[in-house]
Amino acid sequence: MKVIDGDSSLGKGPHEQRKRRKEWVLVLGIGVLFLILSGIAFRIFGYSQNLPFEYSIFFFGLVNFNIIIFLLLAFLIFRNVVKSFAEREKSFAGRSLKSKLIAAFVAFSFIPTSLMFLVSVFYINNSFDKWFSQRTSSVLKSSLEVMNQYYTSAKKRNYHFAEQIANEMSSVNKKDLKAFLQDKVNFYKLDAVEFYPSLFAKRYAYSSKDLSLSEVPEVSLDFKKKGVVKKSEASYLHHFGEGNLVRIIRPVHWQGEDGALVVSTFIPLSLISKMDDITQAYDDFRDSNALSYPLKSIYLIILVLMTLAILLAATWFGFYLAKQLSIPLEMLGKAAKRLSDQDYHQVKIKSGSPEINLLVENFNRMSASLEHSQRELTESNENLQRHTHYIEVLLANVTTGVASINNEGVITMINRHAAKLLKINPEDYMGYKLTDVLPQEYRKLFVELTESMSKHLATTVQKEIRIEIAGRSLPLQLSISILRNEKNEEIGKIIVFDDLTMVVNAQRAAAWTEVARRIAHEIKNPLTPISLAAQRLQRKFGK
Repeated sequence: MKVIDGDSSLGKGPHEQRKRRKEWVLVLGIGVLFLILSGIAFRIFGYSQNLPFEYSIFFFGLVNFNIIIFLLLAFLIFRNVVKSFAEREKSFAGRSLKSKLIAAFVAFSFIPTSLMFLVSVFYINNSFDKWFSQRTSSVLKSSLEVMNQYYTSAKKRNYHFAEQIANEMSSVNKKDLKAFLQDKVNFYKLDAVEFYPSLFAKRYAYSSKDLSLSEVPEVSLDFKKKGVVKKSEASYLHHFGEGNLVRIIRPVHWQGEDGALVVSTFIPLSLISKMDDITQAYDDFRDSNALSYPLKSIYLIILVLMTLAILLAATWFGFYLAKQLSIPLEMLGKAAKRLSDQDYHQVKIKSGSPEINLLVENFNRMSASLEHSQRELTESNENLQRHTHYIEVLLANVTTGVASINNEGVITMINRHAAKLLKINPEDYMGYKLTDVLPQEYRKLFVELTESMSKHLATTVQKEIRIEIAGRSLPLQLSISILRNEKNEEIGKIIVFDDLTMVVNAQRAAAWTEVARRIAHEIKNPLTPISLAAQRLQRKFGK
């Protein structure tokens, strides 16, 4: 019987075992290398602060290489553990394919998900600690103070130059006022200077050429009232063009009238955006700082829920896929067991796997073929039994002794007439070699006859012999013929023998009859002339 070896395909052959031993040796070598490199890394780490920068690069390279070695080591160990788990007939997960599949899916989802969960928790805690640390708060607060200081500095600068210009305006007449303001803008590097003689009078204004607009807009009436009417200083931030104007107002008494002087500093949009970002960041940080613990808890809860959802989904998928794979195989296993009991019922199951469906289809086809073959075999056996019974009846009722032997010379059949003729029990000789049960003289005769057949390539040989049966000599007509099958191959010999006692008696009776006839003939020959002479004498002397 041919056996298809599938162990090599499943990784269970001798080659795979040798390969696995080599892998364990490799794991041992990599583990030793990892320990050596780890020791070197820890040794260097102790002196890292006193070493040059080049050694720091070497240290980081060594650490990264050690991480790669560790990952390779973990992969090899995990690979061999998974193989051992899958090949064991019985493990902690159970013996069945379904249990192993479920355990594999749960493990493959639980291990990486747990690692990712731990790493995520570490990063969340680390990030929150950095986001809401005192250092971050101090940096944002200092940035905000720098921004406010910048505005304050711009206001102070404007107030200072406004006072300088106001002091110098007392000697300037109305005709030269505009030129005076222009000169002061250029001299003090100001962005814009405006003078309002009264609340509703036309202003005198001059702006720097560096501004994107040729003329700055007037201040609002309320802001103007603070300097002209209330005679107080004030400031505000005015959106202007692609930036802001830091504008201050200072009361000025000029030529008998109460007016106001406005000095403006332009802040570009880029700087304003950064200041706004700093302000927004500080406000957000201040608002979120009180919610840091609840936010961290929410993130951790979301992470836990996602982890559990992944695990539940993977477990459900493992159960579902294991059911899709294992149930058809279990049904096929039960059907195969029924098949051994000659139960040829078809298996009806549909799976999502084309391979499983093909396996079920082939099994049903095999079952139908076996059922058909079994039916044909049963019919053939019945026909063969009828034919064998007929042959047995025929041989049992034939008046000739028949015996057969196979190619090894073992007696396979002795009919009833042969047993009666030889006065033996056939059961005592069936299964024995003919040469072992024959007496020496008959064994020699049988060997001579079979050798003669082989020598002359004869299919049949006949010979009259005489054997001793129960103290009397029995004449037999012996015939040995070669048995051949439909392929003309020799499968044994058939021995036919018949009792010649009646023939011999008939021949003997015929011989004695012939002897008597001849004696009578010899006796009859001299009596004839005597009878003729007597007849003549009677005719002659009878008268």
